[in-house]
Amino acid sequence: LVPNDHYLQFNHQTMQLLLKKAGFKIIEARTTGLNNELESLSRELIRCLKNDQKRFIYYCIKLIPAVVENFFNQGAALWYIAK
Repeated sequence: LVPNDHYLQFNHQTMQLLLKKAGFKIIEARTTGLNNELESLSRELIRCLKNDQKRFIYYCIKLIPAVVENFFNQGAALWYIAK
């Protein structure tokens, strides 16, 4: 945890309990990796492939763990849709 950025830490069980106690109905719950906006990431990868091969390699290496996390639904952040 980064103290200045993270004040509370939840897991799926505690987040669901919090949302239900507050009267929300959970529509979807999942975890996400660091690179969850694939459209903008793909544009950046194409740009780097053309103009900056070192940065392209860096992004590819950085992307691998995020893809694995998303595949196994074990990302770095909780993502909820509730109403």
